[in-house]
Formats: sequence, structure tokens, C-alpha cells
Amino acid sequence: MTDQQLKEPSMVKPEAPSGFKTLSPASIAKPLQRLSRAPAGALDHVRKDWKSQLRIGGWGAFIALVMVPTFFAFIYYGFIASDQYESEARFIVRSSEKPQVGGLGALLQTTGLGPAQEETYSVLDYMASRDALRDIQATIDYKTLMGRDFVDFLSAYPNLIDGSTFEGMYDHFSRHVTPKHDTASGISTVTVRAFTPEDAKGIAEALLTNAEQLINRMNTRSREDSLTLARTEVRSAEQRVLDNQLKMMAFRVKEGIVDPELASKAALELIGEMAGEQAKLETQLRLITEQTPNSVQIQVLQKRLDAVVAQLEQEKAKLVSQNGSLVGTYAEYEQLVLEQEFAAKALLTAQANLSSARIEAARKQLYLERIIEPNAPDYARFPQRVLRILTVFMTFFLGYAIIWLLYVNAREHKH
Repeated sequence: MTDQQLKEPSMVKPEAPSGFKTLSPASIAKPLQRLSRAPAGALDHVRKDWKSQLRIGGWGAFIALVMVPTFFAFIYYGFIASDQYESEARFIVRSSEKPQVGGLGALLQTTGLGPAQEETYSVLDYMASRDALRDIQATIDYKTLMGRDFVDFLSAYPNLIDGSTFEGMYDHFSRHVTPKHDTASGISTVTVRAFTPEDAKGIAEALLTNAEQLINRMNTRSREDSLTLARTEVRSAEQRVLDNQLKMMAFRVKEGIVDPELASKAALELIGEMAGEQAKLETQLRLITEQTPNSVQIQVLQKRLDAVVAQLEQEKAKLVSQNGSLVGTYAEYEQLVLEQEFAAKALLTAQANLSSARIEAARKQLYLERIIEPNAPDYARFPQRVLRILTVFMTFFLGYAIIWLLYVNAREHKH
């Protein structure tokens, strides 16, 4: 045994009562010196194990890609996300005009107002449109309601996602207003989410009010469109009657006759009387001539007869002559009278059509009937915090699983 070996035991202290040996600084430094003099590559397996945990399929990758997003979702939905209250209203759009059905449907069809499917979809499209947002913004200021101080930075408007533009506000509006229609019952529902019960109810009330105004505008336009043609026909018929009256007045002024028909009748009566007088004078003249040829009355009767004949020929000429005769005047007058009758009948027909158009327009009126008024909810149904956290977890977990499967498949094909 060497001197060094004899000296070394004297450096070791007695064992402690607990049974453990007390290590000296020299005994600790020697393994560290050996580790520092370890050959190159001796620690590579340690570094490889650490990197392998960050690869797809390792715990590090799972924590980074799944647990970290879930943690942020837990923080946001658990402690930051604002409560959202949902107000619901139900309505139906009815029309007094019932669709034409046949067979069993005609037997089962009841009287009264029927649902208007096309107009219902028009109202629902309006509620989800930019026009509805503009109308709400003009009445109750949607931007102010959705940008209250207590609302979280992601749910409020404007926010980091939507920005401060009108299109961004419309995207925010589309996420908080949901109109839908049940084809089986014909009842439409609109749900509105806001950050206070009063705001949710106010927005839903504004939507229904604006929808009723839309229905009224549709009724007004439909009524005006259906009455425009009838009113045009009435105005045309009235103008026709007025034109005929003006022609009749101009004719009377030109001819100087109020009623050519009465004038013709008077002329015919005068001609008849004068023809009778002529026959009477001729008879008297013949009798006197036969009985007393030298009587003085013969000359008197002859002069009277000549005067009657001359007057009779003159009256006949007035009645039947080509220029300025009562016959030509009466023909023109008859044409004007006939035109007046046609114009009057056309006016009566146009007025009847206008009355029918008014009745038809009234029969096609639309009505928005509220079945359930907008409510002010007493508790927040959203954002459904647990469900949202689980949704985030499952979404990232499934995405991670898909990536892992693709990675494993790629490695198998590589090998």
C-alpha cells in the first residue's frame, strides 16, 4: 500500500449518525471535472430529448398548440368577456289577398287574412340589411349602445376585428341580430343581443317599427302602382269630355244655333204649316174660280198663295240646301252629340275601373302583426363561457390531431 493510500483514509470523516456520508468539496469537484472533460457528443441525447418534445406528437407541441390557446380562451371568457342579453320578438306578415288554391286546400282554407310568404322574406332581408342598420343608427345610435365603457375590447364596437368603418359596424350588427323564418308555422323571429337588457329590447323594438314602416311603404307603392293606370284613364276620359264640350260651344257660336235639332224640328213644323196653308189657299182659289170667275177675291187669294209658296220654297231651301242648310248643320251636330255620348260612357267606365282598382288595392294590403313583443331579459345567456372554452379546446385539439396524423403519415412514406 502506497503512502498516498495510507493518507487518504485519514481525510474521511466518521459517518454521521443518520447513516449518510458527508461529502467534502474535493469529492464534489472531481465528478464535475470529469463531466467537463466528457467527450464531444456525450450530451447530444439530452438535447435530442428536449427537441423531441417540441415536435408534433410531443407534449411541448401539444401544450403550445392546444393548451396555450385554451388558456387564453379561459382567461378571456372566464374573466374578461362581457355579459350579453338576448331579446326575442316574433311576428307574422299577413295579406288580405289569399292565394289561389285548389282541391283539398280550397276546402281547408279559412277566411280572413293569410300569410304572405314573399313579403315575409322581404322583411327578413331588410332586418339583416345595411338599410336596417342605417335606420337604427339614425334613431337610437347603435354605435353608442355597442360601445359602452363596461364592454370588453373584443365584443364592443369599434374593436380590433371590425374596425371603425360602417362595413365593420355592419359585420358587428350581423353577429348580434338574427332574423329567421319558420316555414311550417309562417312565424318569423328576430333575436337581438346587446350588453344591457334595455339595449337589446330597444334594438328589437326599433327593428319591428322600421319593418312596419317598410310594410306601409310597400302598401303605398303597390296601391299607387295599381291606381296609376286607372287614374290615367279617368283623366283621359275627362279630357275627352272637356274637348267635346269645347267643340260643341265653338259649333254653337259659329252656327248661331243653340240646338240644331230643335231648330230643325221648328223648321219642319213651319214647313208643314205653310204647306197646309198652301193647300188651303189652293182649294179656296179653285172653288172661287169655278163659282165666280170674275170675283175680286181671286187676285187676293192668288197673291197670298204666291207669298206662301215663295216662303215655303225659302224654308225648304234653308233646310236642305248644300250651303248653310240645317241638314248639314244637324249632321255635324249629331256627330258632336255622338262623340259626347261616347266620351261620357268612357268616363263612366274609367271611373268604375278606378273604383275597382281601389277595392283591389285595399284587398292586397299587407299587415305586420306582432305575436310576441320584444322582451327585456333578466339574465345573460351569452357568451356561454364554458361552451366557448370547450369549443376552443376541441377546435385546436382536432386541428392538432389532424396535423399529427399528416405528420405521421408523411414520416411513414419517407421511411
